[in-house]
Amino acid sequence: MSRLLAWETPFMSHLFPSVWVAMDAHLGKMSVFVEDEKRWRVWFESVVALKICDESFDRNARFHVERDRQRLCSYTWEDSSWRQEFQTELAETLEEKTLCHYLLLGGDHNVEVLALG
Repeated sequence: MSRLLAWETPFMSHLFPSVWVAMDAHLGKMSVFVEDEKRWRVWFESVVALKICDESFDRNARFHVERDRQRLCSYTWEDSSWRQEFQTELAETLEEKTLCHYLLLGGDHNVEVLALG
């Protein structure tokens, strides 16, 4: 059964923080900023895919997926179809490495990142 797993971050229990992305010219390295009372910067390297949606118009299937812990803003989704498709498509390039599907649910944007875990 598909479900979201809590991603242990210092801001995980903040509901609907401000979330935005900054990246270099190439998608491979990027930062996601999360801001509530504080500002955090999450660095990602070896990024394969990125999805950013306005939180008010995000019809992603993840909202209909069971969660191991409710009311968090940071999750991973181990068995997402998106991760599985990229893992299969990039199998030769990735060799034995595994992609991780990270989700940050914000009050303005929802950000999803596929990167090497």
